[in-house]
Amino acid sequence: MKPTPEEIRDMINEGVDLMGEHFEKWFDQKLQILDGRTAREAMESKEDVRKVTVFLHRMAHGIFS
Repeated sequence: MKPTPEEIRDMINEGVDLMGEHFEKWFDQKLQILDGRTAREAMESKEDVRKVTVFLHRMAHGIFS
């Protein structure tokens, strides 16, 4: 039985909520890629915004080097 559009919307919203919780926790963890700073701290530095953006992209797509 195919899910209804409402069920699909609910599944998407549930996934978004879970990812939001994950990224909210991650944002305040000290990361080696950011020289031991948190993403929140790194976002204050213009040059490190790119590092955070690239890392978020890799996390979202499961690409790690």
